[in-house]
Amino acid sequence: LPGGAGLTVSSILVAEGEPARLLGLIDPTSAFWEAMRETGTFVVHLLAAGDRHLAERFAEIRPPIRGPFERLEVAESPWGPVLGGRRPRAACRLAGSTPTGHGELVQGVIEQLELSDLEDPLAYLHGRYRSVVDLPGG
Repeated sequence: LPGGAGLTVSSILVAEGEPARLLGLIDPTSAFWEAMRETGTFVVHLLAAGDRHLAERFAEIRPPIRGPFERLEVAESPWGPVLGGRRPRAACRLAGSTPTGHGELVQGVIEQLELSDLEDPLAYLHGRYRSVVDLPGG
């Protein structure tokens, strides 16, 4: 998608309430932060253990040459690019942010939520991507 930006975020927090909010710490120098500030919207996808390649792509460990969404099944939405497949996702409107440490603590109001079963979410722990099922107690 022209102008689409993506970023891997290692943790998010959902604050229940009316409306529910999503919080995440992101890199304020990223193209994603710039795009989110410009549009006022963003989409968060929960990745499965088999999606490690996507996490690495958007974390810029293995960035694509042409753009983050090149050769991926992607649909446009009012909140931003939506990856194909049945991944749980939240479409959010930017509600504010606060500089926190070296990052930006972003708060979004969840406007659309799509929950599908995700038996084995991808985790990032001690500098490595892991299957939640393989973690102690998982």
